[in-house]
Amino acid sequence: MNIYEHVICFDKADGNDNTYFHAKALHDSLEAQIGDTWRWLAPKSMIQGIDHRYAAIALVSPLYKPQCGDPLEVNAIRYHIGRVRAQESEKYVDLSIWVNALPTPGTWKQFAIQRANGQIVIGTFKGQQTTRTAYMNALKEFYESLPYTKVLCDVDGSKMRIRIWEKQGVFKLADEGLLVGLGTTDVTNTNNPSIDKIDLGEFTYPASDSYLVEIGPSVLEGNIFNLDSETYIAVAGDTPQSVREKLFTGDRYVVLEDSAVTVSVEAGTRTISNTNKLNVQAVFDSALSGDDRYLIKINGALQPGNVIQVSATGKTTKSYTVLLGDALSDIEDYFNSETGGFYIVDGGVIPQVSFIAGIQTVDNTNSPTIKLTGYQNIPSHSVRRWRIIIGPDLRAGNIFHLDDLAYTVSDGDTALDIASHFGYDSVSFTVETEVSAAPDAYALKGYLYQDSNIADVTISDGPRLARSSQYVFEAEFNCDIDPGTYRLALIDTKPEEATLLSLGNQIIVKSKAKGEIFEAADQGDVFGFEYYENGLTQRMRLPVFIQPPRHQSEEDRIVKFMGGYDRTTTKIEFVSKLVTIGGLLPLHTTIASFLKHSHLRIGGKQYYNSGEYAETLLDPSTGRRQATTDIVELSKEKNNFLRYRSNYYQSGSYGGYCKVLAHDCAGRLQIWLRSSEIVRQIEDWQLLNTASYQLIAETFDNVNLSIYRDGNRYLTAFLPKGQRVRLSGFIKFETGSNWIIQTSLADACYSIPEIIYICEESKTHTIIYDCETIEKPAFGEFSDDFGSDLTT
Repeated sequence: MNIYEHVICFDKADGNDNTYFHAKALHDSLEAQIGDTWRWLAPKSMIQGIDHRYAAIALVSPLYKPQCGDPLEVNAIRYHIGRVRAQESEKYVDLSIWVNALPTPGTWKQFAIQRANGQIVIGTFKGQQTTRTAYMNALKEFYESLPYTKVLCDVDGSKMRIRIWEKQGVFKLADEGLLVGLGTTDVTNTNNPSIDKIDLGEFTYPASDSYLVEIGPSVLEGNIFNLDSETYIAVAGDTPQSVREKLFTGDRYVVLEDSAVTVSVEAGTRTISNTNKLNVQAVFDSALSGDDRYLIKINGALQPGNVIQVSATGKTTKSYTVLLGDALSDIEDYFNSETGGFYIVDGGVIPQVSFIAGIQTVDNTNSPTIKLTGYQNIPSHSVRRWRIIIGPDLRAGNIFHLDDLAYTVSDGDTALDIASHFGYDSVSFTVETEVSAAPDAYALKGYLYQDSNIADVTISDGPRLARSSQYVFEAEFNCDIDPGTYRLALIDTKPEEATLLSLGNQIIVKSKAKGEIFEAADQGDVFGFEYYENGLTQRMRLPVFIQPPRHQSEEDRIVKFMGGYDRTTTKIEFVSKLVTIGGLLPLHTTIASFLKHSHLRIGGKQYYNSGEYAETLLDPSTGRRQATTDIVELSKEKNNFLRYRSNYYQSGSYGGYCKVLAHDCAGRLQIWLRSSEIVRQIEDWQLLNTASYQLIAETFDNVNLSIYRDGNRYLTAFLPKGQRVRLSGFIKFETGSNWIIQTSLADACYSIPEIIYICEESKTHTIIYDCETIEKPAFGEFSDDFGSDLTT
């Protein structure tokens, strides 16, 4: 849908009362009740480019006189009732990891989630637990205890979902590529790697001459290059650089001072493959005295290097290689050289002929060059020679240094591999330094744990940062608001005196308002809304009326053989007619889209829309219309389905299972039940193994939580918004018991206690709650990029 057709919309304020009346004509008036909490989504452009932290929602009076005798104020800001915020999904990165294999006894494994440049993001986990439950719980505890940012983890078998929050000015992680690496380690190897250097004394080089040898760009196979006594014949694929490397080593050609240097080059020859094809035949002519006489016939264009062969049983194979200037008749005469000018074989023998294209040698016609340039005279000088010996005691992680070069040993490396990295073909080699200097050669033990010690963990999904194009607008109509008629407004609170940005719908605040509170929730992009925040709902009072319910039934029947029917499944629903008041198109667009959301509450009850949204046009000139549709209350459905489900439902006993039902929880909080072996999220209803469970809840709104066991209230608690709360003790779920977890939304006039939980006493015990602290002290292992990834 077009988001600008939402029932709540704003027009840019121009500072006079004309704006008020213009907005009034364009948008439907809405009623709000003292205690209402509203939340809706709108484009980020709605706040006209200001920082959303300074944007606020207010109620204004179009004409207001503060005191008797004071001048009238136009669009006076009366109450600050809400805020504009980014979706929570924009504050954290979401990724999932998969633990493929656990550490085994005697094998050290660790890992860290890292950037591509090796920077550690959220610490190095070094747990060595050998059971899946223990390993995953330890990993969860490790991440959620990080001191520098908030991290929440959800475990599902070998999979862990990790959400990492931004902390303003301290830590920020974008949706960038991450990988699993070794992380930090401080355990060193215990072997003794060595690289020894032995002084071989001074050596004096005589004076010499040095040249640059330039090979021209034209190089063909067969070119002959001569440099003093060295000769090299180019092969296919040679370049000037490869020719130079064959003639001498190093960058410059060095000879004794005043020695004559000679260079020369010849074009030479090269061989090419022939591509012609000759037709060679042995043609029978006649028989004489028990012999058969054949004529060898050759047709086609000859090329030097062609090879023709003729063979027959009892005769020596004859072969001829074509030379330059040969004629076909000369070659035929060569093979037909026996009595009478024939090729004669024993009677009944057939000669075999063959042709090979062969190769030929051609003269090169290119112009190769070689010349000496860059002459330098090098006076006699002395150096000190050193014997370098690399020891055999190696272990992965050892680090060898030789001047500016370094090499880290990997599993399976030998001392020769290290020497090769330094440019030598032996573990004992000679280097030279200035007479007064020594080579910088040393070995370090390095760290014991290397890439082979990285835990078998993969990033299976993400990281993702869900950026939305919509802000969340939240308003609370608190008890200090005087009933009356106002205009909804957006204001900028950054200036010393708040300024008006835009005006929206007329809001009539009452102690008892008409209409019903709609609360709709979904996931992803739905009807133009972007539900990227976990648990996000839209909630507002809309002008609708719900008629008393009527029964509606559905059933499947089987005709009996002897007559009559046998009902299999029967369902009875409570269907109500929802009727709107007359309103403009944006109002109906909003109501119609809310009705089609996956999660819908109206007046605190769960419904789903079972019919079409039928509109009746009341005023064609304005587009004002009224609509009706059918809604079904979910919690009041009655059926006989339990007869046809599994034996868990028969005889009143679930055979080691209990049933847990979550009611009115979707979009308000997430609930997990965790035992020593099971972590189960409760979304609708669930069969659970009999065990003792700890309840964990993550809240998205201020909610009142009630838990019932077999119809009796077990406990109640107030849970503040944005917290992860868990019981300090465990609830024992017994076989055959029925549990209901129910929530209700706290209204805008609640008074928040200092995280004091109201608990009802069970028969033998009282349950006490702990609230997990989000901010933690600065201790433990920090990320390598801590301080280099600050927000600005």
